[in-house]
Amino acid sequence: MRLDEIKGLNKIYEHRSVYQLIQVFEDANRLGRLLALDGAIQLTTFDQHRYHECLGVVPYLFTRHARRVAVLGGGDGYLARLLLAVFPIEHLTLVDIDPDVIETARTFFEFPDDERLEIIHADAADWVRGDVVGQEAGGRYDLIIADYTDPTAPYSVGLYTIEHFGEIRKERLSGEGVFATQMVSPYSHPKAAGCLIRTMADAFPGRRVYPYKVHMPMYMPPSQQGFCMVSPNPMLLHVPPGLRYLNMQTVQSVFWLANDEMYDLGGVEPSTRARPLYSYFFGTKYEHNPEEWEADENKANSDT
Repeated sequence: MRLDEIKGLNKIYEHRSVYQLIQVFEDANRLGRLLALDGAIQLTTFDQHRYHECLGVVPYLFTRHARRVAVLGGGDGYLARLLLAVFPIEHLTLVDIDPDVIETARTFFEFPDDERLEIIHADAADWVRGDVVGQEAGGRYDLIIADYTDPTAPYSVGLYTIEHFGEIRKERLSGEGVFATQMVSPYSHPKAAGCLIRTMADAFPGRRVYPYKVHMPMYMPPSQQGFCMVSPNPMLLHVPPGLRYLNMQTVQSVFWLANDEMYDLGGVEPSTRARPLYSYFFGTKYEHNPEEWEADENKANSDT
């Protein structure tokens, strides 16, 4: 969702970091407080709980009470705060490239203050490979969650590729570990969704891939956020009480895709560093018309 899609916002903070333009807005009537990076809204306090509960709580339920958790991206702190508050986590590593985003979150949002939280300012791809100066290369995690920005900037395109996901599996994830990431809406971007799901399946052979989604009230049409998770296990735990969105009914419903939300994996290539197809398809919304799909696919094949 872009800033130019919402009217009547009051800007209360703006700062350009080394990596991006950081802005905070308020809208007391509907959205509460908003965080935007390079003009793209990252969260609104009005409905952020839906996004973070689905991205964080849902994959945790597929673990065996994960003790070591890593959040890649997520500098606003909401995902880390939620996981630390709800689950018996012993250590949570938050890897975000931009320290200014975290400082903004400390000032204007609900960034957690918890002794179990370790913050590393680094490129997530470097951290996964163990290439961060001053950090130990080892360390396995029971749950890794990628809360990356969308693949529109040069530093984020490679984070949605089979190579990066494969490095997470080989270098950082435990044998029974679960990995989850945010992705596009399968309704408005079925080609991109199919591409990412194929990429996850190829990067994690032998594990089941679970695409899912949630309705986000304040998102512009289609008002939907997609996610994708890989796990060696079915759901093992029960939904904890006290969440704002998830319960035993809604946690099942997030995996139900309607007929017009289906993606087609037939003939879909995984996204790679050499051919970052997910980033390409992310920039194109597909109409639900087979003739237009075919035309767009031909254009994609000729341009990439």
